[in-house]
Amino acid sequence: MRTALVVFGWLAGSLVMLAAVLILWAGSAEQTAYVDPVPEPPSLANEPGVFNFTVTPGSALIDVPIAVRLSGLVPGEEVVLRAQTEDRDGREFRSWARFHADADGHLDLTSVAPSGGSYRSVDGSGLMWSMRADPDEQFVHARSWVHRPYRLSAETHHGRKVVEISRTYPWKRLEHRIIEQADFRAELWLPPGKGPHPAIVVLGGSSGAPNRIRSSLLAARGHAVLNLLYLDTDPWPPELIEVPIEELTHALDWLADMDTIDGEQMGVYGTSKGAEFALLAASRDARIKAVAVWGPTAIVMFGISFQHPLTIRSSWSAGGKPVPFAAGMSYVTALRNGVRLLSGRNLSFRRTYEEAFASAPDESFIPIENIAGPILLLGGMDDQMGPATPMSTAIERRLAVRGFEHEVRNRAYPGAGHSMKLDLWPGGGRPSRFVGGGTPEANHLAGRAAWREILTFFSETLHPER
Repeated sequence: MRTALVVFGWLAGSLVMLAAVLILWAGSAEQTAYVDPVPEPPSLANEPGVFNFTVTPGSALIDVPIAVRLSGLVPGEEVVLRAQTEDRDGREFRSWARFHADADGHLDLTSVAPSGGSYRSVDGSGLMWSMRADPDEQFVHARSWVHRPYRLSAETHHGRKVVEISRTYPWKRLEHRIIEQADFRAELWLPPGKGPHPAIVVLGGSSGAPNRIRSSLLAARGHAVLNLLYLDTDPWPPELIEVPIEELTHALDWLADMDTIDGEQMGVYGTSKGAEFALLAASRDARIKAVAVWGPTAIVMFGISFQHPLTIRSSWSAGGKPVPFAAGMSYVTALRNGVRLLSGRNLSFRRTYEEAFASAPDESFIPIENIAGPILLLGGMDDQMGPATPMSTAIERRLAVRGFEHEVRNRAYPGAGHSMKLDLWPGGGRPSRFVGGGTPEANHLAGRAAWREILTFFSETLHPER
């Protein structure tokens, strides 16, 4: 009987551990908070309006915000604005917001919050990212798109006006290559011109999926961008367990040998587990002259595995040996989150990582002071995958104590979670209830602000002549 109980307990603990690891693996899950959309009101008027209605810029890259302004309105009158577009499959996405004109008959969405609608903040681009389909569908992009139109309308009880704008995908005017070398696999984006171009290696999160939109947007600003696919690349491990940091070393070797690349101006941009990889690799390779990370960590963390969920191992290896790490995942934390999962509550792995950091051995700390260039630290203060902003503070303190000679920029975003949502296009879909943190609105606002920081950072550090 005792043996049967022991076996049953071991099996139950294993199942809960596996469930927790599965949730942890989905590190890029959406925010936990969700606000059901308010029904769109009926039209106020259909006849042409006599007020002025402008949306600028009318045409730009997809990450460029808009400004919406109206004038010639009746002071204090109600104004309803709407936006509409369609995704690849022809599904309609819509948003709306209600305002009131000021005493001069003006309305500027960059300086006033709506009194109702699909978003709540002061945000000139709120109508763009808050569009949703009915029912909650995920927006699907078409790889063939070059331009995509948006239709915006403004209504009062006295009339209605419509403006169409377009946003440009940079894919078609960039050179795109699939790189399959013996020791790494990647996607390369090259900007127009002969170069030599400064280079940025992009390291995504634990899903291993390439981020083609962000990579192409970086390339559109004059960088050669190598999106390193560091997971499930033969002969490297298929999971985030002892992934060789030499993958990035080989990628940098390959970039530096290209005539179109400036080997003296190479940086790295990482998110989530990619941020950990970026900081660790940059601390060991002086060719990396600039590092930007979203959701950083000051230490090497435990890996994430489906095949061996009960074996706690390092995320990374170097020279064929595991990199020392903090072993924070345990039966206690797995059971804690397992109970939350079974009870239907939102999950958080932040406490797990906080405990790992509190008990981390000295050798697991990343020697970030060895990085050979400036560092940009970005994170949401409500990140429930890990303590991103406390980690950024710990990194900044370590660098100050050790006399780091390069610039450190630390940006923390209140209310934002783990997802960096830079999208102006509609994301759509109902957010997961599991992990992530923040709200859809806070994540979008923080993501866009962080993206502008990233563009400015690499422009200033890898384009010193600008």
